[in-house]
Amino acid sequence: MKKIYLWIFLLGLAACEKMEPETMLNFPATYHATLLKSNANIRLFTRAGEVTNQQVINKFAKKNGGRFLYPDGLTQNISPAQADSIQIETAAAAKLKTAGAPFWSKYTIQKKEPLIEFIAQDTTMLLVQNGVTVQHYNISKAFFKHTNAFETQMPVSGGYIYKVVAKRVAYLSEKDKLTFPILNYVLVYNNVGFSRGRNSYSHLNNEIKTQPDFSQLKVNDTIAWQSFELVFARQ
Repeated sequence: MKKIYLWIFLLGLAACEKMEPETMLNFPATYHATLLKSNANIRLFTRAGEVTNQQVINKFAKKNGGRFLYPDGLTQNISPAQADSIQIETAAAAKLKTAGAPFWSKYTIQKKEPLIEFIAQDTTMLLVQNGVTVQHYNISKAFFKHTNAFETQMPVSGGYIYKVVAKRVAYLSEKDKLTFPILNYVLVYNNVGFSRGRNSYSHLNNEIKTQPDFSQLKVNDTIAWQSFELVFARQ
């Protein structure tokens, strides 16, 4: 699994007399990624809905999972050299740095129990123009529980450019620890007249909707998701 644990994450929360102690994050403070973990629960979907036969799920994961699905679960400690970092500066401001990157990215902080939301200060431009990126974008919209803070669409030849302000989410799982929900997925598709194909994505900071939009899957599509927890600890 790629070691890019935090290209998008950020943090923090205010110490406030009205907040219960267990929901507080102190600042200023620095957090580092220490652990990536997942149980063996893999969820499988087709256009008809969720597949619950565990033998079918295990067979799909073992055949197609590669470095994206872990039928036996995963516990991976992150070394200091590979750890992304978060700095909580104030009750409303934070910044992060991906391991090996030369710069920090700035975020603002919003607390919406039980979530802590991190809003990017910089607008990004996302080009959705070919079959793979359109497919990934549509699947993300169909399955992701959490949306961007802001997004607007501008058509271009062959697709769209989206102006995006990213939003990332975490939970204060225990004192001095932030847990970011992570998703990996593997999509296997079979277009009529063509060979089977597979697209895989990892380290997506999100959770699955309670009711995904299965209409975004084609008749021959099968998609498997696995949830992970990326834990940051205060140093």
